[in-house]
Amino acid sequence: MAVPDLVEAFDEFVFNDIPARFIYIPEMRFMERQEVRNHYAPRIELITEKYIQDKTSIRHRWDISRKDGLNEVVKKVVKYAMFSHRWSNAEPAFQDMTSFNKKPIESGYTAEPTSPSFLDDKSAGTGHEKLMKFLQKAGSHDCDLAWSDTCCIDKTSSAELEEAIRSMFRWYRNSDICIAYLSQSTSVADFLNEVYFTRAWTLQELLAPRAMKFYGRDWKFLGAKGGIREEDKKSRSLKAEIEKVTKIPYADISDFRPGTDRVHDKMLWASQRKATRTEDVAYSLIGLFDITMPIAYGEGKWAFHRLMEILMQRCEEWQIFAWAGQSSQYSSGIAESPKSYYPIPIARPSREHGYIHRGDKLYKSTKRGVKLRLLLVIPCLKQRDNNSWVEVDNHRYNSYTLGFDSEKSTHDGILEELTVRVKDSQVSNSFKVAVGILDYVPVESDASQGALIPRRDYVPLLLHADRAGQSDWKRVPTDKILAVSCRKHIQCSLTTVWL
Repeated sequence: MAVPDLVEAFDEFVFNDIPARFIYIPEMRFMERQEVRNHYAPRIELITEKYIQDKTSIRHRWDISRKDGLNEVVKKVVKYAMFSHRWSNAEPAFQDMTSFNKKPIESGYTAEPTSPSFLDDKSAGTGHEKLMKFLQKAGSHDCDLAWSDTCCIDKTSSAELEEAIRSMFRWYRNSDICIAYLSQSTSVADFLNEVYFTRAWTLQELLAPRAMKFYGRDWKFLGAKGGIREEDKKSRSLKAEIEKVTKIPYADISDFRPGTDRVHDKMLWASQRKATRTEDVAYSLIGLFDITMPIAYGEGKWAFHRLMEILMQRCEEWQIFAWAGQSSQYSSGIAESPKSYYPIPIARPSREHGYIHRGDKLYKSTKRGVKLRLLLVIPCLKQRDNNSWVEVDNHRYNSYTLGFDSEKSTHDGILEELTVRVKDSQVSNSFKVAVGILDYVPVESDASQGALIPRRDYVPLLLHADRAGQSDWKRVPTDKILAVSCRKHIQCSLTTVWL
């Protein structure tokens, strides 16, 4: 008799946590969820309680719940392989697979051994050849089910496409193996020039799977020396090479955990990646942050703006504002894209200092703009350096020097002199300028106060306001993330701005 909660876990997994459609490798045809359920149910029904206990050692482990243990058992039965690759111009689509010779490869259709199918078509091109190689590798890993984003999604169905995009990270995470094809590499020495590491979607395809195998040009094995049975994410040398290229820490390559923390780090990983569709810059990051949002192709850069608004509802880190360059056209407080994120030019504060938490935790996106509390410091000198400018992304940035030494100012000598580069005409004599410190030290006894500690570096935003409305501060885009040193202690009231 079947173990009841195992059957429940099996149904939950099949109908919620795996792709809607696979290629069933033994018969080279599509298999959808209900058929997957019917196919594997007899095996699930044969599993005994003793087998569950022996396989998961639930009785001897305190770090695993009954539910997690059952999921482990289910995943060992319903094993599937996912494909990670850079698309070419000749990829087989879902319609190619279902229309060949009027013999549809669809759910419920049982292919005869001699039945013609797209997968048997030797003249179908490089995309067909790549798909067949992937299926071959998936089979060698004892997987009867395989999934490729090129042909296993009916992209004419908006509902199916949206489910796939929202669920993609989870599908890769639950796979038994992910096969990665790096078409431009013959060895790890080629990774620096490998286009696979420059695409938006392959970021989550790299981080989500628990197990991966890497193949290069002509399907040459690139991974661990242990061969096909050794999982490549356990290879220290391979992970070290991937870290060099992607700047993703070694530990994250091995065991990445999605969530709305470390937003700046994740944006930094995505900053050098490209997507064919503008919206995919945002959609490809949904899984990394473990959030969800409606998919609406055609919205353009508004997609990334929406993503950032959602993150601000759940993130409490000041580093989300540590970016430079172009802001969103909808708010000066939100970056236009991940490209605006650069390494933060100050050392992270040590826990031994006792100031683990910095900056405003309660910022939020409002109709008026991004509401954010900053520690404002007004410079007493603003001087344009006429002979110093740079060009970044076809925009000319002029250099200004901001000074803080004046006996007449309440902020006299608080900060070191600061040089900033801003877009031409962004800062003029008709505007009042301030720097707003992002990572101030909150005062525990008074939430309205913030402090700066001498001989520490801080990250400021450059702000300006029309003299007629000095409280209406706006962020001024700079060519790089700013850093400024504090010379003496200050504790003062925080200022709320709407960016």
